[in-house]
Amino acid sequence: MDDLALNYQSDFNAILQMIADVRRKAAYQVNATMIDLYWGIGEFVSNKAVQDGWGTFYRKGTF
Repeated sequence: MDDLALNYQSDFNAILQMIADVRRKAAYQVNATMIDLYWGIGEFVSNKAVQDGWGTFYRKGTF
């Protein structure tokens, strides 16, 4: 390969690395947001259990 082709390959690899880095960062952000959601749902259900008695009623045949 000549120098020009090597430079293009190097530049292309740098762009691919930037894309991979951003994809990784996006995945981390999505995971963090999902964890926040699950935490919020758990807090909501826990508060409902304390305040409104969620989980105290058992319906025969449910399980």
